[in-house]
Amino acid sequence: MDICEKIDAFENHIFIRQLRIAQVLGERFCENNPIDPLAESAFAIVSICFSYFEMIEQFCRGQSSDGQSWDFFKRGFERVFPSFVIASADVKQLYKTMRCGMYHTAMPTDRYRLSRELSASFKKVNGLIEINPVRLTDEIIYHFNRYCHDLRSGNDSALQQSFEMMFDSLTAGAKSVTDVESGGTPAPGNKDRDYREVLTSGSTRLMCGESFLGQFLRLTFRRSWYWIPSASSCDS
Repeated sequence: MDICEKIDAFENHIFIRQLRIAQVLGERFCENNPIDPLAESAFAIVSICFSYFEMIEQFCRGQSSDGQSWDFFKRGFERVFPSFVIASADVKQLYKTMRCGMYHTAMPTDRYRLSRELSASFKKVNGLIEINPVRLTDEIIYHFNRYCHDLRSGNDSALQQSFEMMFDSLTAGAKSVTDVESGGTPAPGNKDRDYREVLTSGSTRLMCGESFLGQFLRLTFRRSWYWIPSASSCDS
């Protein structure tokens, strides 16, 4: 693959398979239709979005975050949000109790307010961090589009080199198509089905396991924010 093909494959994997899905979920979250199970998709959106920061830092540096998860998360977060948006101590809290909480226990390990009305991605009110998942998604997509544009422009050879180093390190040990047919997992690619038409159609519901998600979400109490009881935070 040449550099353009690698960028296309990367963009397809991150945007089409993840960020665009978060964006569509955000539309349903904002609509807040009481009979739509995806109106309760805030935590699913946050889960997708909080994987972005560590990932983008790896591609910007050209190395794995293995053993340095917090540092990569923090640096990646700072690439998307300037320091004045949210205090450093609050970024640490988001990492330990939201990012790690969602990844390790499928829920935050501290209290947050997820809001449809908040005008910014983050805001701290009376000691609690408020998050608007839709604004968060929009700002991450803006950053990602700009990053891909900078990669394609060729004006920053160091940026391209770091990207290729990380991309190649991931694809070097990826499964082949034959392995995939027998149950393996392929590297990010741009040859499989394009979901743009499905995801952008206003009359088409998401194809990715909606019935299971719907059954789960219908058991939850619908409201525009969620209080999560305090618990221990993770260290990884």
